Amino acid sequence: MEIKTEILINATPERVWSIFTNFNNYPSWNPFIKSISGEVKVGSKITVNIEPPESKGMTFKPKILTFETNKELSWLGQLLFAGLFDGGTQI
Repeated sequence: MEIKTEILINATPERVWSIFTNFNNYPSWNPFIKSISGEVKVGSKITVNIEPPESKGMTFKPKILTFETNKELSWLGQLLFAGLFDGGTQI
């Protein structure tokens, strides 16, 4: 099963890209993601620290699948066992 969500943002691709790829600024607008670090290039892994409200935080290391400036950034991460709770992001 797959859950997919889309949103239309009234801004230029460059503006959206600058916000979503500024990982140091995530905690100021996204309280769920506490930090993102690592080298963003296809094939590398980044470190993402998340903390859902009133829950214990966790760290996962998704793999960068695509990276094309001002167009696409996607990653895929796994929780527990591969295929059970896989999750990703695509910008």
